[in-house]
Amino acid sequence: MVDSELPEDTEETEGPRRKTFSPPAEDAAFTGALPVMGDFDDFGAPVEPLVPAVLMPSPALAPPVRTSLSDEEILSKFSGDAAGNTAELMNELEAQVALREKEEEAFTVWADLTRATRGESAEAIIARERIVFGGGPPEPVDLSEDDDDLGEADDVAAPIPADGGDPPEEDAPEGEAPEHDGAEPDEALERAAVPVEDDPWPLNHGDDEPQVEAVRSRAAREEPLKDYVPLVDHTGLEPTADNHRVLSTAGLFWSWWATLTPIVGIVAGAFLVSRGLGLVETVVSLGAAGLLSGGLVAASAYAGARTGLSTLHTAQMTFGRHGNVVPSVLIVVIRIALVSLLIVGAETLVTRIVTGAGWWPFEVWILRVAMTAAIAGLVLTLALLGGRVLRVALYVTAGVQVPAIIGFVFLTAPTLSFAGVTGWASPGLPVVALGSLALSVLLVLCGHTGGDLARYHRGGGSARGAVGTLTGLVAVIPTLIFVSYVAVVAIGSPRSALTLVTDPVGTLAADMPPWYPAPLLIGLVLPLVGLASLALFSGGLASLSAGLRISRPLATTVFAVISLAAVAAVIAVGQPVAGYVPSLLYVAGVVLAAWGASFALDVALGAKRLDDVASGPLPTWRVAPLAGMTLGVSAGLGMITSSVPWLGWLGYLLPLLEMAGFVDLSSGQSGVLVALVVSGLVSAIAALALRAKTVRVAHG
Repeated sequence: MVDSELPEDTEETEGPRRKTFSPPAEDAAFTGALPVMGDFDDFGAPVEPLVPAVLMPSPALAPPVRTSLSDEEILSKFSGDAAGNTAELMNELEAQVALREKEEEAFTVWADLTRATRGESAEAIIARERIVFGGGPPEPVDLSEDDDDLGEADDVAAPIPADGGDPPEEDAPEGEAPEHDGAEPDEALERAAVPVEDDPWPLNHGDDEPQVEAVRSRAAREEPLKDYVPLVDHTGLEPTADNHRVLSTAGLFWSWWATLTPIVGIVAGAFLVSRGLGLVETVVSLGAAGLLSGGLVAASAYAGARTGLSTLHTAQMTFGRHGNVVPSVLIVVIRIALVSLLIVGAETLVTRIVTGAGWWPFEVWILRVAMTAAIAGLVLTLALLGGRVLRVALYVTAGVQVPAIIGFVFLTAPTLSFAGVTGWASPGLPVVALGSLALSVLLVLCGHTGGDLARYHRGGGSARGAVGTLTGLVAVIPTLIFVSYVAVVAIGSPRSALTLVTDPVGTLAADMPPWYPAPLLIGLVLPLVGLASLALFSGGLASLSAGLRISRPLATTVFAVISLAAVAAVIAVGQPVAGYVPSLLYVAGVVLAAWGASFALDVALGAKRLDDVASGPLPTWRVAPLAGMTLGVSAGLGMITSSVPWLGWLGYLLPLLEMAGFVDLSSGQSGVLVALVVSGLVSAIAALALRAKTVRVAHG
């Protein structure tokens, strides 16, 4: 059609315009701009058809990437002119070794997941990624063994005529171009990659042949490696991964609640009253102790939630990387004693309840050994698994405490008397002594576990610190309320005050029905087991901060073995340990008060330096906080006394004070408060000086 044949473009033209395009004939060769790939080359000669390349099997999960230095890089960095300070090089070498162990562990986890999801091609993928992980080039995967499988796949993928005729020839004769279906290779690959629908699509093999369903394979659910949370918590000195930070605010509070064991509260309240304190003095001493210990728990929880590190590892900011080993070793010793006492206490309660109910007809020592083994095994299992398993155990123990406390209130409410509970009737020094003892108990139970729990709290940066601080302070309030109630019960019945200290099970079981052993076992023993598990878990982390370069589960196991050896020694000796507990608590309270004052004030005055703990530059030693803690411990131990023969050297400063004209302060047991004040003053001065220096450097 030419231009002369077109109608004139006038306004009178009506109807649709004529089409000027004529489709080509079906047998016409394609002459468009796009070449027909796989049929002819540039000179028109026939070529072999394109065959899709066999794709290398790719891992379903992203493999970990090695970031640590290679052996050659380490040797190059640590030798010759590149070598610097020996201590700094050793720190760098230890950091590289720890990082390499962590990377190997991550690669092992990835390899296990790949074997579970990739089937027969898993080993080829793992071998290739192992070479890449080690720093070498990936080798091609040998697919010769899969030739038969590929042939079978080609047979299945070959088109089958609906009329049952012969299939098309696979190889084109020499000199002739193979037939082309008009589809580009990309389109063919796309059609081949369409997944099989849920409804089976039948394959026709002729009119007279039965329908054959296409083989369907179940798609595996791919889980990213970064979201995989193993059953055993391996988090040690490194910051807590985001997928492990799943602890809610309510869960964090319940974890703190688990530290309030009813038996400890009952014995503590009755003990304070049996030593001559009234209700007002008890509330004042407990309030002061709760405020001081709550401040330490809040500081450690804030630091742990912000950095994702354990409390003692965060304390490197205060004492230095190497200087932190000194307080860590002391706290490890205290934790060993605590775990041993909690296991012995739980075993003693079980033995007393079972034998009192007449449930054990054999020798008592058999029951003691069996219960010790069972309790120790449960405690070790929970602490070894850690993570969500330990948190669930803490939730359970915290949950059983609620009916136990309610049952104690209903049991004692009918005999409750408020006569003589008001007014101050005790001298000042005994109140200070018992307040120091209460502070020591709180510091030993939960003094440095704040960050060990708060590091798992989810949320954003400042919110983590605020929630950790709030829950750390609020967790002390239930303890104060319950112990104060026990004090009111003990004041109304002085005889009950003494028996609740010496035989709490017998006192509580006197007015209970015959089935009383069951609720006593659940309400009194299980909370001790949960608290011992938390103490053992925290002790394993403390062992890492003390210098052990092993995994957290292995460190927990080593810690448990030492604690069980101490328990076995106590059982073998056969002597009661209750008489040693107050003196040991005072000594431990002095150490923890000196350490806690230095750490808490340094966190409060230098919170910005918390971000340097994980990856920033930290000094090897910080002399001022270490000197403050040393002076605090020395002064505190010189201000406490003990009736235990092998602790008779305590109180060495009291005679000097009497010679200087001071009154006799031996009944005040003020060593815990003295250690707190001395260490806190020195550390506060050092923290303020460091902050002033930082400000001067920042402003030029």
